Amino acid sequence: MKNHTSSYLLRQQLLFCKVQKVSELYQILKFSNKEYKELTEEPKYNSFFVGKKAGGERHIETPNYKLKKIQERLNKYLQAVYYFYKTPVAYGFIINSIKENDRRDILTNAQKHAENDYVLNLDLKNFFHTINVPKVWDIFKKPPFRLQRPAVEMLTRLTTFRGRLPMGTPTSPVLSNFATRKLDADLLEYCQRKNLTLSRYADDITISSKEKITPALIENFKIIILQNHFEVNEKKVKLYEKDEPKEITGLILENKKVRLPTTFIPEIESEIEKLKSTLLVQNQQGKLHTNWVEEYQKQIQGKINFVGYILGQKSIEKQRLDSLLEEALNPPIEDFGSYSWRSFMYRV
Repeated sequence: MKNHTSSYLLRQQLLFCKVQKVSELYQILKFSNKEYKELTEEPKYNSFFVGKKAGGERHIETPNYKLKKIQERLNKYLQAVYYFYKTPVAYGFIINSIKENDRRDILTNAQKHAENDYVLNLDLKNFFHTINVPKVWDIFKKPPFRLQRPAVEMLTRLTTFRGRLPMGTPTSPVLSNFATRKLDADLLEYCQRKNLTLSRYADDITISSKEKITPALIENFKIIILQNHFEVNEKKVKLYEKDEPKEITGLILENKKVRLPTTFIPEIESEIEKLKSTLLVQNQQGKLHTNWVEEYQKQIQGKINFVGYILGQKSIEKQRLDSLLEEALNPPIEDFGSYSWRSFMYRV
């Protein structure tokens, strides 16, 4: 997600919060009434399942190209608005401005709990799918938007599928943050009374304390969550004791420092080796350039950049992974063998 200056985000926020009518939405989102009807009367989504690391499957629904482009434009405005209305609790799916003093991301989410000895992780069950049409309607009807009814209906239809938020659209993450503002406030009020530290990264809620977290406290959290029309996934309730390494949204908190899981870097090494082997095979077949390999390379580079963010850009591990990727992409010429004439990008 691209970072902007806070003044740019303020202009975007003010522009969108002035919108009242459907005609104004057509103008700033750059589409027409005809396109709106085509996209919403029979919404076209690609539905599929992907495996979760912890087991089970995640239901993904991605919109067709036209609808996705409109959602991307809308998302930029919604993110700008949420930037100025974000809760102290939220750390996931949030845009950060350039020179941000209160950066919200996966690292700062874990760091927030570094000084505490006891950590509780709670997971909200079926998070996106729990946020139904009435909840989305409420978001656009109430402050800071206060849209007229036809405009509320339009944005709700553009951002929901099968009666709720789909997982796989550009707008679902930021709308989930808007939908949990009251939950965040209620949990925060309780945690402040009990001297507890709280953060939420999407559907992952983390509570930490210098004192033991009791079963009674856990039950009270569940009650607050139910009162806000969400539900805790009982299978993912995890309580970490003092001096025990703690996992927070995929990162490990140990000795008051955040580190990567032990398997993270070896997995990247394995992926680099797979990329290297694929490039060699493709060259033998006369296919040096394929979209799949380029996309795979970007994914690996993104993971290496993440290592740099967590461990530091000048860390030994980051530099070593950079070298391994460079070697995979540019092996000695003798490894490639003789070139096929099909390998050259001739234009005819």
